Amino acid sequence: MRHLFRIAGVFAVSSLWSTAAFATSTGITGQSGKDGVTCSTCHKGGAVPTVVLEGPTTLEPGATGQYTFII
Repeated sequence: MRHLFRIAGVFAVSSLWSTAAFATSTGITGQSGKDGVTCSTCHKGGAVPTVVLEGPTTLEPGATGQYTFII
């Protein structure tokens, strides 16, 4: 029973530290880096991740390809 109260206490205290998350209903686009604007426009701190998409650059109509998305 003491363990249950301890878990409830941790949950109660952690909920006091939480902050609101804000988002836009239409999302945020145009931050891919193609035009010079990246994720760092909104997000601060840490290193900018390297993102790679590996797979065929072209496929014949009706063909399938295997792609790997690496962050």
